[in-house]
Amino acid sequence: MKKDGIRAKTLTLYEDTLYTEKALFWLATNWRRAHYLIGLPSCIVSALAGVAVINEAPALAAFLTITAAVLTALLTFLDPKATYTKYHECGVGYGILRGKVERFKDIDLEGKFDEEAARIMLERFAEEKGELQKTAPHTGGVAYFFAKRSIQKGQHTPDAAPE
Repeated sequence: MKKDGIRAKTLTLYEDTLYTEKALFWLATNWRRAHYLIGLPSCIVSALAGVAVINEAPALAAFLTITAAVLTALLTFLDPKATYTKYHECGVGYGILRGKVERFKDIDLEGKFDEEAARIMLERFAEEKGELQKTAPHTGGVAYFFAKRSIQKGQHTPDAAPE
């Protein structure tokens, strides 16, 4: 494989890891929000149910108790905090791989070119990506859409280094 071929495959790997990383982080953010969007109302409704019992409003107390039970069950069943952690950890893994691929692309392929060594490194990166894919949860099209949108807006480019 010649330098242009290795560069093309490296760019493909870089772009794939970037999009996957950002999609995973987008999903992690939304699962973290879900944790609060379900958990906080659950606490509030539970407290209000207690107030309704004290104020001897049995119908309201029953309604609020059922609502609190449903919200708590959703919190337990969906487990947004654990899901957030899984997406976030996988996003971090993809970010680490993306950084390695980026350094390889911008530093190693720009210097003295050793085709065999470059091919070996590219294969290592592909294997590492394969291992990440085994553990990463599915992201889906919506996460890809939002990842693509933020990438196109340039939200993931580093600030210019001071001179």
